[in-house]
Amino acid sequence: MKSNLLRNLLLGSLALIAFSAKPLQAQTTEGTRVVYTQAMESARIPSPSNMFYFKPLSLLYGAQLGYLRNVREQVYVGSEFALTAWNGAPKSIMAAPTLRYYFGQGPMAQTIAFFLSLKGQIGCYYDLPTKDSYTPEGNRSAALFVGAGAGVGLHVAIDKASRFHVFAEGALRFSHIQGQEEMPSLEGSENLSSTITYYAMMSPTSPTEFTIGISYLF
Repeated sequence: MKSNLLRNLLLGSLALIAFSAKPLQAQTTEGTRVVYTQAMESARIPSPSNMFYFKPLSLLYGAQLGYLRNVREQVYVGSEFALTAWNGAPKSIMAAPTLRYYFGQGPMAQTIAFFLSLKGQIGCYYDLPTKDSYTPEGNRSAALFVGAGAGVGLHVAIDKASRFHVFAEGALRFSHIQGQEEMPSLEGSENLSSTITYYAMMSPTSPTEFTIGISYLF
């Protein structure tokens, strides 16, 4: 009688342990699955170290594009290249070393990101009409310029992978043009101030800049 009782207690204990182990195993497996899913979800958010960007509106008078590389958390450095060559803009070529600092936590590839930008610039105007450009010789001239500026901007992701962004940036700049006194106006007329011409909005020496662009992170 006692042996039967002990056997029943032993079998009952084993059944209880087996019953309890199944939910525990399921819970552990489920927990592992959740952790794995979160890791995979995090992996979907890229932490790119390179950025290429292009400013489509610049096609109205030339081209403007740039490259930035992530050198430390939230900091990108690189350079921008700009060309103005048509639609009445003073012809110019410019390189602009650039630094951007992104605010907020997390990778720059998040849906929305604000940034502060610092730029230097060096370039030249070329193929400029001189004041006597209407003489048979048709003289042309060039002028160097240097400058610096600061601005703020906003990046917004436009795809699920947060690789493509649209951004807007506004900046204030200071530029110095070498030989400004001898520079002609855009029209080649002595009556129009060269200062107005070469500090116009579509000029790289404009004191203000507002741009809209598209960037790709990789």
